[in-house]
Amino acid sequence: MPDIIHIHNYYNCLSPSVLSSIRSYRRQNGKPIKVVFTAHDFHLLCPFSLFVHYGIFSNRCLRLDGAPNIFQVLFYKWDVRGFPFSLAKKLQWLYAYAVNDLDREIDHIISPSEFMEGLLRERYSWLIPVSVIRNSFIGMDAIDSLKRSRDRNDKTLKMVFMGRLSPEKGLLEFIECLRKIDMDYTFKIIGDGHLKQDILKMVVQYGLDDRVVLTGQLEHHLALKELCLSDALVLPSTCYENAPLSLVEGALMGLRLITSSHGGMKEVAGLCGGAYLIEPSDCQSVKGALKRCHEDTVSEDTVSDKPIEDRDVGLLTSAFSENTYIEKLISVYDN
Repeated sequence: MPDIIHIHNYYNCLSPSVLSSIRSYRRQNGKPIKVVFTAHDFHLLCPFSLFVHYGIFSNRCLRLDGAPNIFQVLFYKWDVRGFPFSLAKKLQWLYAYAVNDLDREIDHIISPSEFMEGLLRERYSWLIPVSVIRNSFIGMDAIDSLKRSRDRNDKTLKMVFMGRLSPEKGLLEFIECLRKIDMDYTFKIIGDGHLKQDILKMVVQYGLDDRVVLTGQLEHHLALKELCLSDALVLPSTCYENAPLSLVEGALMGLRLITSSHGGMKEVAGLCGGAYLIEPSDCQSVKGALKRCHEDTVSEDTVSDKPIEDRDVGLLTSAFSENTYIEKLISVYDN
C-alpha cells in the first residue's frame, strides 16, 4: 500500500504497460497514490527515446526540432534496424499515450536537465508539473583518490571517449574530421557496441592506426586510470543526450571537454566550464575546437597548463552530490 510510486526509465526494461498496472492498482485500492517519474530519456516525447529519427533511405541520425506531430510519428523511421522495429515503436507509443493516455497516470515529472525540462513543459504544460533534479554523481570518492599528471614536454593532445559505440554517439563523424587535422593527437575510445567494426574499418581506411585506439569495454577503475592519462574527454554525440555524467566525471578529473553544441551536452558543458563546443559533422568546427584545445594544453609560453576557465569544482561537486539529490527528491515527495 504505497503512498508514492517512483518510476525510473521503464522504457528500456519494461513497457508503458507498467503505467496501466498502476492505473488498475489505483482503481482497485481507491487510495490516493502519487506517481513520480524521472525522465532519463525522451520516451514520453516521441517513439524513439533519443529524440532523433533516421533517414528513410539511410541510417543517418537526424535530430528533432521539437516534439513530433502525428505526421512525423507515423512516417518517420524511428529505429536504425528498419521498418518492422520502427513500426513496433510507433504502435506501442501511440497505443500507450495517444489512445490510452497512460502518461496521465504520472503526477510529477523529474528532469535531470533544463533542456529536457523545457521540452516536457511544452508537451504537458499545466497537465503535469515538471522540475529539474540533476542526477547525482556517485564516483567522486574514486576520483578523489586519483591524481592526474601531465608531462609538460609532451606536445601531443591526448583525447578519450568513454561510452557506448552506437551511431548517435557521433564517433564516425568525429573520426572523419580527424583525418583532415594536421596536429599531434591521440584518440582513445573506451567502450563497446555494434558500431565497433565500422569504427575499426574507418581507422584502417584512413591510416589512423597509430592515433586512434579502441580499448574495448573496461572496468570502471581501469577506465578512470585511462582518463588520468588524458587531456580532454570527447563526447561528439549527434543526438541531444540528456544530462551526460561522463562530462561531469571528466571535469572533476581536470580534463578539458570537447563536446557537441546542442542539447544536454551544451548545458552540462556550460556548468562544467573548460569546454570546446563542436558540431560533429562540421569538420571546420571540429578542427577549430581541437586546435584551441591543443594550444591551451601544450602551449610553449606557459610553465604549466593554462587554467581551465569558468570551472568551479566546489560548485560542480555540490550540484551533482548525493546529498543535493536526496534533499531535492525528499522535497518533491513532501509536496
